[in-house]
Amino acid sequence: MNNYNNEYNNETSRGLVLHVYNTIMDMLSYDSLYDDDNNYLNTIKRINKIERMKPFMPTSIFDAFKSFIKNNIEPIIDDGISLEGFLTSEYGCRNDKGIFEFKDEMSAKLFVGRVMQHCIELQEKFLKLAMDEISPYFQ
Repeated sequence: MNNYNNEYNNETSRGLVLHVYNTIMDMLSYDSLYDDDNNYLNTIKRINKIERMKPFMPTSIFDAFKSFIKNNIEPIIDDGISLEGFLTSEYGCRNDKGIFEFKDEMSAKLFVGRVMQHCIELQEKFLKLAMDEISPYFQ
């Protein structure tokens, strides 16, 4: 028998947990985190929607998901989708106007690949956390 309150042991709550899990995984995609302003605003809306689901989810799962968002997604979006940490001399340099210029097309492709790799690493990190938190709830 698990330790979750009986009020959460129903299909609606389980469906909500899976919905939030899928939402967070989608937020960790390259498009959602780094592509354009519309996806940035979408990510903020999704976080707010997840906040409103708190009363309907097991507290431990919600807290774990929210902590992950706070520590891994919010720092990215608080910077206005900053890529500064990835813009290194390996890929190019800043011109006289302070604009980053890639060395060549291959450097730009490698840069995008590195950012995508970062997104995959975040997805793997979240998957591990989610499986630790939600698997007992679904047994």
